[in-house]
Amino acid sequence: MKIFNRKKEKAESEGDAFDYIEDRVSRYENEQLSPPLKRSYILARGFWITGAILNVIGVSLMIFATLITLNKNFNVELNLVRVDGGQVTESFDLRRKVMIRNTIEQVRLKQEIKAKKRSKSE
Repeated sequence: MKIFNRKKEKAESEGDAFDYIEDRVSRYENEQLSPPLKRSYILARGFWITGAILNVIGVSLMIFATLITLNKNFNVELNLVRVDGGQVTESFDLRRKVMIRNTIEQVRLKQEIKAKKRSKSE
């Protein structure tokens, strides 16, 4: 009985050996043709991390450059020239102040004249 069983096992193992070889070949082909998901996941995660780091560096550089520019502008005295040629220093213009005061006076005088005309007509 044991001899018969050994022959039967050997016959089964020969068929199994062919299936095993075929499975190994197909498994090797699958591994070569399709990249493993773990590798793709690691690559994608690496790109996301690199992008996040570069984004943080870029934002910090923009903030740093803005602060430097603002600091330089705060320490510089403004010398602006108006369209009509008047020079403005430190955002204070005497002629503009006079023009505003004159305009306010003209409006007030016109209102007084209208009020006098109304009082005369009544």
